[in-house]
Amino acid sequence: MKKKYIDPFILVTENFFEKIMNIKAEPGQPYTKDDTHPSHPFDISSIIGIMGDLLGVIAISFTKKGALKIPEAFTGQKAFDIDHITVDAICEVINIIAGNVKKQFSTLTLNIALPSVIVGPNHMILCPASIETVIVPFNSTLGEFALSISIMETPNNKL
Repeated sequence: MKKKYIDPFILVTENFFEKIMNIKAEPGQPYTKDDTHPSHPFDISSIIGIMGDLLGVIAISFTKKGALKIPEAFTGQKAFDIDHITVDAICEVINIIAGNVKKQFSTLTLNIALPSVIVGPNHMILCPASIETVIVPFNSTLGEFALSISIMETPNNKL
């Protein structure tokens, strides 16, 4: 995947956590998901589709402990379990990240789908083999979390 597509996701994610949630999120070294990284240690992921000049999905994944800190940091509302409060907050996180990345690609026509959530220890997020997935690990006061970027150019891409 081209660096010009990965960097805006990293920048937007860092800015979101720092400016909106007052949480320092340090990105680690991005890597390509392959057979040596088939799954991850996370308990909840929010996924959102992107269509238009780019096609694919992005996801953000947290441990249960980290996920439970999101609603309070984001809205001031405490969460005690992965329930509608936690799910709504994590959906809003990926929705804001996707919307801000869309602004970064202002020369492209992009549409964003509604976010979905997957809950369960060590769940897998799979995309078609034709779409490369880059994982960006982050360290923060929430603990570790990861941003998965699975996008490809479409034929009418103008970037």
